[in-house]
Amino acid sequence: MSSLKGKTYEEIYGKERAAQKKLAENISKKYCINKLLNCWKKYGPFSREELRTQTKKYGIPHIDTILRRFGSFENIEKELGIKFVVRDRWRNIRISKEKILKELKIVFENHEYLKKTDLNKLYKCRQISFVKDVIRSRFGSLDNAAKQIGFKFVTEQDIIKIKLKQRLKQFFNTVNEEYHTVFHFNKFMKKYRGINSRQYKKYLNEIYKEAEKIGYYFHKRNNNIKFTLLGKNEKEILDFIEQKLNIKLIRQKSIGKYWIDGYDKKNNIVYEVNEYHHKFRKEYDKNRERIIMEKLNCLVVRIDEKKYLKYMRGD
Repeated sequence: MSSLKGKTYEEIYGKERAAQKKLAENISKKYCINKLLNCWKKYGPFSREELRTQTKKYGIPHIDTILRRFGSFENIEKELGIKFVVRDRWRNIRISKEKILKELKIVFENHEYLKKTDLNKLYKCRQISFVKDVIRSRFGSLDNAAKQIGFKFVTEQDIIKIKLKQRLKQFFNTVNEEYHTVFHFNKFMKKYRGINSRQYKKYLNEIYKEAEKIGYYFHKRNNNIKFTLLGKNEKEILDFIEQKLNIKLIRQKSIGKYWIDGYDKKNNIVYEVNEYHHKFRKEYDKNRERIIMEKLNCLVVRIDEKKYLKYMRGD
């Protein structure tokens, strides 16, 4: 690999391949649309396989360059207003709709996530007895077949988002409160494979929004300021308790590695506001409460966020 450093594409692969690459880069989406439409009028409807294998015959750009411009065959059909033909050889195969649906259902149940491209691998491994074109010939599209069973094909983006949500819940339920920062979440994510760092960075903003919906909040990492983790309605609830009971609460008091929502020093009572995410960390909260009670020898009062807000607002 060190010998290739500093060399151009032409020096590595040759003049012919470099010229082909330049031509492919200069081909626009409009050029592809015009060529495909002319080909459709001249030769009549053709299948996806024919488009893949007979590009020279039809005088159109290579299939890879076309798919880079459009993204998928479905997008080509939408933009051009055409529908690729399914040839008779798939229709002659004696497979009923019921058998296809049965096999698809088994495959969906055995796999957590199933993409459309996975069907080719499953056919090669003989887990299913038909190719994608057979499904299209019977049901019109792969999505129609999946709908009839009550399942849905997943894209790579969907899989990344699902995995990130799982990691987010795991992070907030296992990591101590003082480390609930973006910096520590990035460190936490490095331990897990299966999510590329580039893909992960794309969806960072969506992760923060999802965290807020569930009731998780990242606090800013600052070496000079103490870490604080405040719930959405925590301040409002604790302010109301102070006014009603005529007491003063110390907010975000640190006891060892834990941070308390509110502490009444005079009466030696700890006030903890239970947000939505506390449902998923009951064992962690029990251990935390036990350690706080041992250190302060105090009473811990837990406040249900939803119920207390209703009481405050008179609902």
